[in-house]
Amino acid sequence: MKIFVINPGSTSTKIALFIDEKPVWAAGAHHTADDLSEFHHVNEQYAYRKDFVLRLLAEADIPLDFDAVIARGGLLKPTPGGVYAINEQMKHDLLNARMEHACNLGALIADEIARECHCPAYIADPEVVDELQPAARLTGIPEIERISIFHALNSKAVSRKYAASIGKHYEELNLIVVHLGGGISVGAHCKGRVIDVNNALNGEGPFSPERAGTIPADQLAELCFSVIVISYTNKAIGELRDRINKGLGIPAKICTFHAFAYDIVKQFSEEPPEINFSSQQIIFDMLEKSIFHNKQLMRNLVLFLGYYFDLSEDVFKFTDLNQYHLYKAAQDFETLKSGLGEYIKKVEQQRTKKTRTITGEYLRSMQEVQIANFLYFGSRIKYQSCGCT
Repeated sequence: MKIFVINPGSTSTKIALFIDEKPVWAAGAHHTADDLSEFHHVNEQYAYRKDFVLRLLAEADIPLDFDAVIARGGLLKPTPGGVYAINEQMKHDLLNARMEHACNLGALIADEIARECHCPAYIADPEVVDELQPAARLTGIPEIERISIFHALNSKAVSRKYAASIGKHYEELNLIVVHLGGGISVGAHCKGRVIDVNNALNGEGPFSPERAGTIPADQLAELCFSVIVISYTNKAIGELRDRINKGLGIPAKICTFHAFAYDIVKQFSEEPPEINFSSQQIIFDMLEKSIFHNKQLMRNLVLFLGYYFDLSEDVFKFTDLNQYHLYKAAQDFETLKSGLGEYIKKVEQQRTKKTRTITGEYLRSMQEVQIANFLYFGSRIKYQSCGCT
């Protein structure tokens, strides 16, 4: 019996061909961040992942002639462990799953390949296998119930393999099984059922390379409430305060970037600065007292300002800067203003950094880059990336 196996992961796709229980061919590859950067949602990767699988089969001269296709299960509704035939309801649930993960694509790809082979398609032990005993669902908050999401496929597979190695059946044993990967699952297996396990997808249990792990609730709450939300307009600030401060009840500081900077400047003056008259002197005093005699701060200031220093190509048509400045000063102001947009685009295209911060993060606009670079040099403040690439 020829069985084709598909295992899509967050950053990889692995496939294999089995003759009965014996693997006769395997392939796969790691998908880089650049490969996946054009996709905003996991479902958008479907065609890319399916074509990748078909290309590997074609390169190995393996025809689409299988007796069954089986895939890694996805984030379906809670279900006991086992093997399930892929049907329309399952595909609908995967396409509309509340949580996104590449494993949701496995059944979809398996079903399409199986249709071409005129054979059945299955999934086995999806991540949402739920066999928890009632006591394992309890938490210290009545409104919150523990849920079962873990590496069920690997955990149950290695359990069956171990049972066979000692001449037993999985359903006869009581085991503690640990899966170590991007996330960590620690499960109590009782006679073939996982009666207690941490929610490995959402970070419950041990911390790992891709999970924060269980952390004290009070420290997490304190961290959440210490966030500073910055925007450019007062209108946006009003909306954010309505939604975050009033709607969600989170006492985060919400202000414009200018107000935030103003608060910082005030720290260097005993009296509140008068923006129209004394801000220049305050900034000068801050530079003289706090930066000129501090090599690290001076280096940071030069790096920050140098990041935005650009000269247009026409500068090099003049013998000295004085001629260039006289030429620019003689031009009509409105002409400069009307051409500013094109000039900015030209400079942006010439620069390799584009919307890249000093620390290497790519953001959505130069305004966000400016804020990020400014906050980068703060002693305790870190910019929260939007996560856009």
